[in-house]
Amino acid sequence: MQRSNKHLMDRQRRNSGRRAAAVAAAAVTSVALAAGGAYASNSGARAAGRAVAKAAAGQTLTIQFTPPVSLNPALGGTSQSDIDFGALDYDSLIYQESNGSYVGDLATKWGYAPKSKNEIFDMTLRSGVHFSDGSLMTPQSVVNSIKYFKSANGPQAAYLATLTSITATGANTVQMKFAAPAPDLPFLLDQYQDVGQIIGPQGIASPASLATSSDGAGPYELNANQTVTNSSYVFDENPHYWNPKAVHYSTVIVKVITDPQTAVSSAASGQVQALTFLPPQVLAPAKTAGLTAYAEPFSIASLILMGRSEAGSPLKKMQVREAINDAVDRAALAKGLGGSAAVPTDEVSLPGTTGYDPGLGKLYSYNPKTAKKLLASAGYPHGFTLQVLDTLALDPNGDIGAELKSELGAIGITVQITETPSPAQFVPAALSKKYSAVIWPISQDGYGFPYSVEFGLAPFTNVFGSTSAALNALLGTAATATTSAAQTAAYEKVNDFLVGNAWYCPLYGLDSVVAFSSSVKNVQAPTLDNTTVDPVSPIASQSWYPAS
Repeated sequence: MQRSNKHLMDRQRRNSGRRAAAVAAAAVTSVALAAGGAYASNSGARAAGRAVAKAAAGQTLTIQFTPPVSLNPALGGTSQSDIDFGALDYDSLIYQESNGSYVGDLATKWGYAPKSKNEIFDMTLRSGVHFSDGSLMTPQSVVNSIKYFKSANGPQAAYLATLTSITATGANTVQMKFAAPAPDLPFLLDQYQDVGQIIGPQGIASPASLATSSDGAGPYELNANQTVTNSSYVFDENPHYWNPKAVHYSTVIVKVITDPQTAVSSAASGQVQALTFLPPQVLAPAKTAGLTAYAEPFSIASLILMGRSEAGSPLKKMQVREAINDAVDRAALAKGLGGSAAVPTDEVSLPGTTGYDPGLGKLYSYNPKTAKKLLASAGYPHGFTLQVLDTLALDPNGDIGAELKSELGAIGITVQITETPSPAQFVPAALSKKYSAVIWPISQDGYGFPYSVEFGLAPFTNVFGSTSAALNALLGTAATATTSAAQTAAYEKVNDFLVGNAWYCPLYGLDSVVAFSSSVKNVQAPTLDNTTVDPVSPIASQSWYPAS
């Protein structure tokens, strides 16, 4: 840790004459992490908050999105497409409302056991919940589902690595025990992380069936006969759903449209009613097409340097990773690719968010000469070849990749980019260990800095298994913090470590455009302080209703 702090101070002194004041930005509401012993009682809150008049039979909501990695929640991953698809047919144990607060879903009460140091988590389950096949949800079915997530070796399994046991402790209660503090369980068990989306007994008995059918307790179930993989996914109302008043459409269709301009044209012509997860460049065209459109904070566009733990990779040397950070012109990238609201940053947290450290200033300034010197001192005076994986769903037309190829090429690094059309192809390619770096966003969209760190260390963005005793100690301090001030200070140190050791090459804050037609009502627009999370996505469909 002393070496890391000294490294930060040395680099800050080198850059002191080039620092600029931190850009003021809207504050992001972080995930509220429950302190040990604090319990939340939210029975019925979700139902009450969403009970508006049920739509007439036959109403259909059609949404544009990218294809999922898998319809099996345990294998699908945590990309936005998989999260949203899963939320249609799998209710979660806990639900995060649009303002960031948590309310009951399949669980009605939850919290950490007193004096457990966030290592024992108790839940009381909602009674009378049935899966789409009509079978009753029991504590044992919840236990079996979470055990399956842990054993399935999917992207979420790592989040349960320290889970030592989960047991049914009563007629409607479940207890989870961890070998280390797990302070963010309310978030990990909500709809943004598939772990809390409970799979029924039939699905657990036959996991292969989950790729083509539903076995959840959500408002809809997959219509396999009408679904065309990677083209159009049809979900019909679940007749056994525990909260029918919250369902306002009898059918939800998710059409796969990955090209942004095609998506806008489809909405303008009435083929789809809502657009999600689009780049900021389509904001103006969407408004011109007569749609109500918003840009909401989404992530930090980044080059994640996974090769820092790869045998034989130049990225194992910190000077090389520093050189990459010094070689990119973040201000120009933000202006040219991110839109007018994009904020250039070399930190893994944006100004105003948890973890952001204004004391860092601009640690990495655009300086190709310095970058070349760093490469030479690391033993690469003539550069090297870097294999990079990109996905066009998040980098339309490969623009970020092209700019990085040009700027890194200027200091002697030959970037060879492989493009994938969507997260469905990106995740398995990233896991193949063929690529030393990936172009992938670091989340900053209201879920909180703790999640962005976990996401950045997820298997498909940390495929070579980078570990650090110093980082683990810092994360442990943050995990056991019981006050907001202590947690904020702890996560600033986590940010300092990641930035000071150049694990990533952050570029700029990236907005995501959402848009919808006038046929959809009760869509919650994002607010300036980003307290509205995911206003337009299949997740939100339970609060929407038809205009007529």
